[in-house]
Amino acid sequence: MFAIFVSIPLVLTIIPLYEMLVESSIFPVGDRPGYETKQSEDMAFTTSTNNAPARDGNIAIKEEFDLAVEANTAEALQLFIQRHPEHPLAVEAKKVLENAIEGK
Repeated sequence: MFAIFVSIPLVLTIIPLYEMLVESSIFPVGDRPGYETKQSEDMAFTTSTNNAPARDGNIAIKEEFDLAVEANTAEALQLFIQRHPEHPLAVEAKKVLENAIEGK
């Protein structure tokens, strides 16, 4: 009789704790007990539905160069040169920086 009085409250305590763990973010979505994740064949392991091609990295570097020149500070040009030392625009940034220093 004592076992019944101890067992019922114990079970009633464990079940909500288990459900709380299952619903929490402790388990990654696919690893949650009782949750099956199926991937259909038409989902080709993509992380995004955006099929646009990646943007050319040189465009972003050119924009960064333009912003550094527009800022018209030695710090901005030096930062650009540090970030892109091998890029052809780094040579241009060095020329702009030298001209700015000579022009003072």
